[in-house]
Amino acid sequence: MFLPQLADCIQVQARSDATRSAPLDGAHFALNSMGVAGLFGGDEAVLIVALAQIDRKGKWLGWYNSPGSYVMGRRICQLARAGPFGIMPKVDGRPAPVQTDPAVLLEDKGWPKGPRFRGFHSRTDISETGPLSTLLMKKTTQERGVWVENPRMTQPVAVTVAQLQRSSDRFHEQESVINFDLLEPFWAIVPIVISLGTCALCGLYRDWYSFCMILLGILARGLSCVVIGSGELVLSHPKPAKGCPPGDGILGCDKELILLKGEESIINTITRATFTLRFASEDAFRRAEWCAYLLIAQAIIQLILIPQGSFFGQLMFVISLAFSWVYNLWLSCFEKQTVHLDMLMKEGMGQLSLTKFIFTTRATAVVFALLVLGSSDYQKLNSDNAEESFTESSRKIMDAYLPPDTKVWRAWKKIIIDQLKSRGDSNFNNPDSHSYPDFSQSDTSFLEDLQDAGVAWDSFRQYQKQVTGQQICQINGNHTQ
Repeated sequence: MFLPQLADCIQVQARSDATRSAPLDGAHFALNSMGVAGLFGGDEAVLIVALAQIDRKGKWLGWYNSPGSYVMGRRICQLARAGPFGIMPKVDGRPAPVQTDPAVLLEDKGWPKGPRFRGFHSRTDISETGPLSTLLMKKTTQERGVWVENPRMTQPVAVTVAQLQRSSDRFHEQESVINFDLLEPFWAIVPIVISLGTCALCGLYRDWYSFCMILLGILARGLSCVVIGSGELVLSHPKPAKGCPPGDGILGCDKELILLKGEESIINTITRATFTLRFASEDAFRRAEWCAYLLIAQAIIQLILIPQGSFFGQLMFVISLAFSWVYNLWLSCFEKQTVHLDMLMKEGMGQLSLTKFIFTTRATAVVFALLVLGSSDYQKLNSDNAEESFTESSRKIMDAYLPPDTKVWRAWKKIIIDQLKSRGDSNFNNPDSHSYPDFSQSDTSFLEDLQDAGVAWDSFRQYQKQVTGQQICQINGNHTQ
């Protein structure tokens, strides 16, 4: 029996492996990283699509090939599958409008809960306020304040007085649609022209792979902007009851406090307003879901087909994405600086006046806040009920922002409240003499020295002069007009 040698078997197997061809070895097919370029820039692209609800012309200016199609598709798919959380009543037999949470589209970016609000007159305590209060907090932190000198320093606290005035009757309405022009259409035409031009050049030189991918990107993004832009971004807030007390109060946390002064309807808008995305009917969610599938399919197909195109076609594809990405990035930065501010001024607050002070101690900041918030009550403390209400409101504010309710702090707060109830005539520098037999010498010195309150009084007088000057200038301006 013949048995081949092991060495001969190994040589035959090696020659067989060398001549065996791999699957698709003869295919003229290549995969490179050029198609991955469309996966970047998704956050900016989603933000621009979301702005189509605010800009009156935005939904018609999205016809260009944009990067980030996969991220856009995934976010829009989440919005479509989340569905409506409320159906409005039918109007004249037409389909009932539906609404959903826009935070689903933005994944809570730009829609955080605001800081705590404590009402002075109403004693309202709202642990989490609406997104407008967050935007107001961001604006006040960027404001320059007046540093108030004080020999004693513990922890600097910034206090901003936000004077809110109603500019129209919209604050008495429970809903208002946020809708205004952001940019001139000229700037949006640039990426549209670039995308259409690069697509035409690919067709002219018969690079149909790149031609189809650029065209698919234009159609997918354009349709998505039209569908999402068909919705309205609605600002809703509860309507205050008739005869309710003023809504003045303190908004903020440890190092940044905002004193809100204005009508109850405006304060409600800042503290309780919510955003909803409203569509004409539930069919909008089905259309949004198909747009999401189209965007995701575009992201996957371009990974396969773009590498099959010529170098010229791939270059055109990248050029269209580059111009679109720059435009999206620029517009998103513009939105952060301007859109939020316009939303605050036009839709949330009307006329806004900010005056900021930076105090060196928390006690000074709190006394200043009580002086500002209670300034309208000093001439009304003629009845026992009014005086008791003022005392309770002041005590709650002091307990919330000053140290715990210890014995020495209880005595200090009582002295301050007694001074505040003197119709604002006392400057806190010469308090009445008291005897404190139950306190130590250091505590007695602390109770007799009202230097922090005196600094707060001086700052309050400065603020009153500033407000009076602004009112005179406003009156003169109205007479001139």
